Amino acid sequence: MLDEAGIGVVDLVGRNYDPGIVPEVLEVQIDPDLPEGSSVIEETVFPTVTWHGQVISPGQIIVRQAPAKPRDSVEGIA
Repeated sequence: MLDEAGIGVVDLVGRNYDPGIVPEVLEVQIDPDLPEGSSVIEETVFPTVTWHGQVISPGQIIVRQAPAKPRDSVEGIA
């Protein structure tokens, strides 16, 4: 019925997270088991809704992310 009306519901769980995507990130969970630099969409709190391919309601997601690599300290800088 939704398809007939041109309405789509987008669930992104399991996909790699890209900061340019539409959904709002509600939470970032650090996961030391992920490869460095990677982020994965863990949960859809509210799906993205489209109408004839256009976003009418951006979703809300929770993202799992690898820990940030520690910055190298620079000696001699006060």
